[in-house]
Amino acid sequence: MHLYNSTSVLQREVVFRTGRQGIIDIALEGARLCRAAEASVPEVDIHYEYSPESYTGTELEFAVDICNQVIELGPIHASIHQIDEHIAVADIETLKNLYRRTLERLEAIQPAAQATA
Repeated sequence: MHLYNSTSVLQREVVFRTGRQGIIDIALEGARLCRAAEASVPEVDIHYEYSPESYTGTELEFAVDICNQVIELGPIHASIHQIDEHIAVADIETLKNLYRRTLERLEAIQPAAQATA
């Protein structure tokens, strides 16, 4: 499962209108949702990756900070974007069904998660 969010100065100021902590909060909430999705498909061995999107416009120390905070939240396995990522054509249908089921399950639990927030 690949999680990413925009981290650049331009995105923070223009799109999100928030500071570094606001962007970190977005990343951590995304990681929490990924963990919730994992619980909904226990038969699947999920691997995690996180990327600070618009990285070239992001201060290096902030990129390191946000990545470390996402990793500290607990995603296991890979934690950065893999340059040689690929999937076999034969796996596309299986992945499509997995994504569909995951989104359906997330959609079902989202109202409950918002009610407790």
